[in-house]
Amino acid sequence: MQLAAARRTRRALFISHVSASRFVRTFATGGGGPEKASLREDIASAYDPSEVETYWYEWWDREGYFGDSAAAGEKEAFSMILPPPNVTGTLHIGHALTCTLQDILTRYHRMKGKNVIWIPGLDHAGIATQSVVERKLATEKGLSRHDLGRDRMVKEIWEWKESHGGKIDDQLKRMGSSLDWSKQVFTLDPKASEAVSEAFVRLHDEGLIYRANRLVNWCPKLNTALSDIETSPIDLDGAQKLNVPGVNSKVQFGRLERFAYKVEGDPNEELVVATTRPETLFGDTAVAIHPDDGRYSHLHGKALIQPLTGRRVPVVLDSVLVDPEKGTGAVKVTPGHDSNDFACGERHGLEIIEIMRDDGSLLPEFAGEEFGNVNRLEAREGVLEGLKSQGLYRGGEDMPMRVTVCSRSGDVIEPRVKMQWFLDTKDMAAKALEYQRSGDIELIPRLHTKTWTHWLNDPHPWCISRQLWWGHRIPAYFAQIPGKSPEIPGESPGISEESKTSAWVVGRNEHEARIRASKALDISPELLSLTQEEDVLDTWFSSGLFPLVCFGWPNDSPSDSSLYPLSVLETGSDILFFWVARMVMLCSHLHPPHAPFSKVFLHPMVRDSQGRKMSKSLGNVVDPLDLIQGKDLELLIAATEQGNADPKEKKIAVKALKKDFPKGIPECGTDGLRFSLAAYMQQGEKINLDIHRVQNYRFLCNKLWQATRFTLRSLTFLEEGDLSSDSPLHCRETLERLLKSQKDYHNFLPEQWILAKFDKGCKVITEAIESYSFGPAANALQGLMVSEFCDVYIEFSKPNLYRSGVSREVSVRCLFVLCEGILRLMHPFMPFVTEELWQRVIHKASESTESKEVSSIMVATYPIAWGGEG
Repeated sequence: MQLAAARRTRRALFISHVSASRFVRTFATGGGGPEKASLREDIASAYDPSEVETYWYEWWDREGYFGDSAAAGEKEAFSMILPPPNVTGTLHIGHALTCTLQDILTRYHRMKGKNVIWIPGLDHAGIATQSVVERKLATEKGLSRHDLGRDRMVKEIWEWKESHGGKIDDQLKRMGSSLDWSKQVFTLDPKASEAVSEAFVRLHDEGLIYRANRLVNWCPKLNTALSDIETSPIDLDGAQKLNVPGVNSKVQFGRLERFAYKVEGDPNEELVVATTRPETLFGDTAVAIHPDDGRYSHLHGKALIQPLTGRRVPVVLDSVLVDPEKGTGAVKVTPGHDSNDFACGERHGLEIIEIMRDDGSLLPEFAGEEFGNVNRLEAREGVLEGLKSQGLYRGGEDMPMRVTVCSRSGDVIEPRVKMQWFLDTKDMAAKALEYQRSGDIELIPRLHTKTWTHWLNDPHPWCISRQLWWGHRIPAYFAQIPGKSPEIPGESPGISEESKTSAWVVGRNEHEARIRASKALDISPELLSLTQEEDVLDTWFSSGLFPLVCFGWPNDSPSDSSLYPLSVLETGSDILFFWVARMVMLCSHLHPPHAPFSKVFLHPMVRDSQGRKMSKSLGNVVDPLDLIQGKDLELLIAATEQGNADPKEKKIAVKALKKDFPKGIPECGTDGLRFSLAAYMQQGEKINLDIHRVQNYRFLCNKLWQATRFTLRSLTFLEEGDLSSDSPLHCRETLERLLKSQKDYHNFLPEQWILAKFDKGCKVITEAIESYSFGPAANALQGLMVSEFCDVYIEFSKPNLYRSGVSREVSVRCLFVLCEGILRLMHPFMPFVTEELWQRVIHKASESTESKEVSSIMVATYPIAWGGEG
């Protein structure tokens, strides 16, 4: 332990200062200032990632290598944004893949001499963050958000964010992400809030944002509307009972139940309908049949009697909803709780009945005394028993079905008609589709074009409001003349035409809203009472503005910067529509005429070695830091048990950990992890991550270490007078000139061969990175370094080191040229070990010259083939 501590101390001193031409270490002396010494301590005998990766990042950041160049205007620009991770916790292996691929691009283009900027962000993650803090309050203090009230709850969440947000930054730094931290954006920062309010007001003024009663995904547990991406499907093969939060016993799913509606006035005639949700019958307002179905032609215009309640419902004719070849040919219509039924209700002007409260309990006025105030899922069995007791149950059968649940709470999603704020995306979607079709936006790989087209060809109104407290509060206000207008804002969607006493208005602030309301209601502003909308905006709305926010919109014009539009957007394929398409729609509409980026590279999902999606419930989620640092099984289990997951999930996760990692996770290092993730990027839509394969790339780092160590040791074979030139040993031009000056040029065929291989490798690797073919690039790098340089040329060079004369000089110079060049080629993939080794190689190669080298491999030139153009 003491030896390791001493080595770490030496490492800290080792990289503390860099001059323009020399890498030096500084030692604190007893009584005076620092003593500078050139780098002469021997390289360690084996690669140790914990030694190599500890200090370089801090030095890079301190030296300003992550920011845009001082000569920015003279350089070609390359810009990217990091998809802002949720503030709720730590990065997972999917984030590690994102960071790796983006940092490869960032470091590559920086070495190509471009003005590079890569902007980090952090997403406030409305539902996820509020859920975590609510669960924490309930566990630690037995309190709910309603016990605290809005202001205190938001204060609690801010405090949680301040104490946890830095963890993600630390992980990003450990991954070597060369982000410009001075430009970091949090989606609730003041400048982000200003942009969100500006966007909302502009879109509302254009008539694109409106307030309406429409069907939404509703989570009873969280009491909020959700987007599709915030839900998860559970596919069942047949009947199965599931645990549902808030329900005392397991709930039956995967059953199609049939029951009869009696025809009004004729108790002997009936229409049989089928449903997987019997409890929704309380919301039925019609039964639909096909107009051409001869079996039921005599029922046209008739009415039916609803079971259990005795309410009268009409028979409607609908060729869209009903397929006479399926089932009984009759369909119960519940417009308030099913999307297809809602559309049917709009076609026929049917009443919309809301049968449940926000918490999922049934309303007594519709469900009656027996089922009123009962959770809708707990009422399911009782409803079936009631149908049986009335003689109206007509049997049932098992059937495959998909149950949609909330990704955060696990509760079953209920389609409900709610007064919400919506964004009409029809024209914006058409524009985004045209960008892709015209080539202004290129999707890579092209296979994602089908998904892009599918979503944007049939856009639906986007529900942008959420019933939360954490997030951007909607800048809309209910204005009323006190004593003359409705007391409940929700009852008045717009201006009351008759009395003109109330109105919903929007404004960038309350003052602007008051002025607008004054004009709308024709009354002095100070006489109005304003109440701001309680809801917040969908997190994806603010995330959709992220590129504009990063470049100062609305106060500054992003187009004034050479860095906008972005050079490329790199992200996961799973959020192509939810984030990528929405950025294109919002950014191009609010800041025309360009799309916010011209290329979109979409990486696949990372799964475990068995091909399973990583999830807490399976216990197969891997923290990148555990792979980097290694972790004992006991510590893995302890971390899982201390998390915020459900106790049942924790139990499953611990069992999975014991099975998958009986000896814990080995230390792989950041460079090994990064290279493995890049190497996985072959053709295919998913990555099955095998941790043992990741470990193999740590061994690749050691191979590079040993090759460099051998190169450095080759200097010991040189004798005085061996060098024909005082140019640096890694100078390719000197080596080429030396080779061509030899009469026995054919004796140096191995050098000609390896240099040709290096030149070919430069071309292949460059073309692969430029085309986002990260896997082939990694394979070419490994082949060049291991199979050609180490296994062939190094072995060939060993006898030459014992010979005198030009053979020895050629071998030493060739070793340095290749080693230094390979380090630069590999740097975007393995930043830490390459910086460590490059500093040593450059120092030794230039030790006897006055050559002024660049101070970091980060800003060294990316290699090109000899005689080629950069």
